[in-house]
Amino acid sequence: MFSERQIEILSTSVEIIAEKGIQGLTIKNLSKAVGVSEAAIYRHFDSKANILMTILKMFEQQLLQDSDFPSSSAHIHMQVNCPA
Repeated sequence: MFSERQIEILSTSVEIIAEKGIQGLTIKNLSKAVGVSEAAIYRHFDSKANILMTILKMFEQQLLQDSDFPSSSAHIHMQVNCPA
């Protein structure tokens, strides 16, 4: 499903987020950590948002596989409260 490079990009992204927070994940920081150019990151993912959505989907799949969720629970529903 994912190439070795894509997995490396996703794994490194998670590491950066764990160390520096979501604001620390920039394409520039990511490309330096992976050891490729910024353009190389964009060859594998359209945007930073695409990387983040892929990570979230992977976590969701892992959670659904590893948890005792009822079988009828096909999705994780999140509510985000944003100030008006």
